Amino acid sequence: MTFPNHYKTLEITETATPSEIKRAYRRLAKRYHPDSNQTESGHEQIALINAAYEILGDPQQRSRYDSDRQDWQQTQAWGGQQNLPRSPAAHRRLAKSLSPAAAKRQSC
Repeated sequence: MTFPNHYKTLEITETATPSEIKRAYRRLAKRYHPDSNQTESGHEQIALINAAYEILGDPQQRSRYDSDRQDWQQTQAWGGQQNLPRSPAAHRRLAKSLSPAAAKRQSC
């Protein structure tokens, strides 16, 4: 399992300001939108861009994402062992940030 890097998706740094995030989102959405470019359009790519902006564009969700991402990186540093304490809320946030399909599996 890999943790999605929304910063990489939007081609920005982790220290990006809200205006930089918005600018990157608009640039990429325009580039990959099916109406703008028939050859480079990709439904998956635009879905990833939208998901990244949804999380990074909201200060509270971005803070949670950064925290969950840091927890995941620490887990990987320990050899991928899932023995770090996590709350059920953290698991739900992580599942939501991974993908819509993963979130549905977690809620069942």
